[in-house]
This record gives sequence, structure tokens and C-alpha cells, in this order.
Amino acid sequence: MRRTTIAMAFAAVTIASAGRATEAPLGTVTESAKAFVLRHGTLFPATPAVHLREGDRLITRANGSATIEVANGCTVWVDASTMLTAAKDTCAKPRWTDFDQVRTGYVGRSSSFSERRDRGLWLAGGLYALAFAATLYAILHDSHHHHNLPTSP
Repeated sequence: MRRTTIAMAFAAVTIASAGRATEAPLGTVTESAKAFVLRHGTLFPATPAVHLREGDRLITRANGSATIEVANGCTVWVDASTMLTAAKDTCAKPRWTDFDQVRTGYVGRSSSFSERRDRGLWLAGGLYALAFAATLYAILHDSHHHHNLPTSP
């Protein structure tokens, strides 16, 4: 009984994997810069010639972009800070999310996909830490602060 259950589970996984492997691509990445594909929980670079399948998500970072040649012949361009979900009707109704517009009231590029490092914040934090250390040093090494041990009478 147990061997039959294991064999059936193995067969189901093998059939499901084979179905995914033979799945026809919906499109192909033709150009990309700072773009990635998320497929079944795995993230990998969206380099030219990568095939997109149903449900794949093409994600571009800030200052990134990608061009997809869809199987029916149309071309879809994906702008920076955007996620496109691959579907059979990608040309007619692209399903994308513009990360900059999703964040209501936020002006500018999405910081979660930005490669810009906020040096000003690091500088302010460093100056604060330096001032704190200098103050602590001054308190502990004050010339008026004597470390006299009490003596017994």
C-alpha cells in the first residue's frame, strides 16, 4: 500500500513537471536592462532569449526596462519599476503594475527598486554617532570627575 502511494505521488509530480516543461512560451525577452523574471518562486535575470510562460512575472528595477516579443507577433515594452504578469492576452490587455503609481502620494521613483544609495542619511547617522561618542568620552574623562576610592577611618 505504501509503495503504491509513493509511486502514485512520484508519477503525479513527474507528469506535472513534464507539463510545465512542454508548455509553449507566451513570449521571448528581446532586450533587457536591470530586469528579472519570477517563475514559480525563483528569480533570475531576464536576459535576451529567455522565454516567458503563463504566470511568469517580468520585473524591472529603477532605470531598467525590457522588451518582449509576444508569440502572436506584437512587441511589449516594459518601463522602469514595473512588473508585467505574462498571460495569453498580454498584447490586448497587459497586466502590469507600475510600482511608482501604486504608492499613493509618492512622487519620484520607487525606493524599493532604486539602486541609488541615500548617502545623506548615512552621513547624518555617522555624524550623530560621532557626536554621541565625543559626548560620552567627555563625560567619562572630565577632569572634575575624580575616581577616589573611599578609605576606611
